[in-house]
Amino acid sequence: MKKLLMSTAGVVLTIAICMGLAGCSGNGALAEARSIRGEEVSEEEWNAAFKGLGGEESFTVPLSAAPEEGQTPQVSPANFAVEYETETRMDVTVEEQTVNGEVLVEAAEASVTMKIWATVTVADHKMHMEVGYDGRVDGSENVLEQLGGETISGSGGVEVYTAVQDGVTQVYARVDGGEWQTATGGASALEGVSEAVLAQIDVLIDELSDIGDYYGQYKDFTYNGDKKGYVYQDGSLGSAIGGMVGGDLIVKLRGGRLAAVLQEGEIDMDLLGVGITGSAAMGMVYTMGGQSVTLPKV
Repeated sequence: MKKLLMSTAGVVLTIAICMGLAGCSGNGALAEARSIRGEEVSEEEWNAAFKGLGGEESFTVPLSAAPEEGQTPQVSPANFAVEYETETRMDVTVEEQTVNGEVLVEAAEASVTMKIWATVTVADHKMHMEVGYDGRVDGSENVLEQLGGETISGSGGVEVYTAVQDGVTQVYARVDGGEWQTATGGASALEGVSEAVLAQIDVLIDELSDIGDYYGQYKDFTYNGDKKGYVYQDGSLGSAIGGMVGGDLIVKLRGGRLAAVLQEGEIDMDLLGVGITGSAAMGMVYTMGGQSVTLPKV
């Protein structure tokens, strides 16, 4: 039972680590994704729109995983840019739990607000990503003790390039405009980049790669004029903060191409004395084609 408090604190600490940087504000992708009105399309048009994002080609962006020995990373010649933004608010409460008068789980409260935004460009079997963070973590005295004794607020950024070169994935990264680092095989080999930052980049890469999976799933979506796009119909979904949110997933196509992806939902969890409430939203705005990526000179 002691692990419950540590688990809750771990969520807060992870976000706090992300904010040990210095940056700016969001890029407006969430508001734009909400405002775009998608068009009704045929199944054939739907599949054509997603084929450029992988579809039958099983598009992936190389980042964390090194290829198997003797194998070349498989990446499609996809060409697009994405503006990405998430907003998350969480209130966490932990109930005190005792056994025979001994406190096994200490009562605690924490609140987290977090915005993450990114610009991602994929072209020529390469990727360029700029990620920014802005957030605040507050809580009861026992939580703040684990955060260094006071409320944490801050913002920051990290820039990453990946490329397939000589059959392996080459990664370039820098934090807050500092010196470039390089690593062969995956981002996990980078030094001085926090695990929390790498984990968030992995989440974004997974979300981008998953969009191509909508190829062939036209019948799983229904066009809704009030929500300006195609709404996923197969029950509750996970979200950008680890599957804690249901809500609508809305895909918007315009001019025969993917224009935006929007997901919004409420957080309401209660598990073994740990309650989490709040909300989360994620928006992606796509530009298809016309992109190029030039690797940095290191």
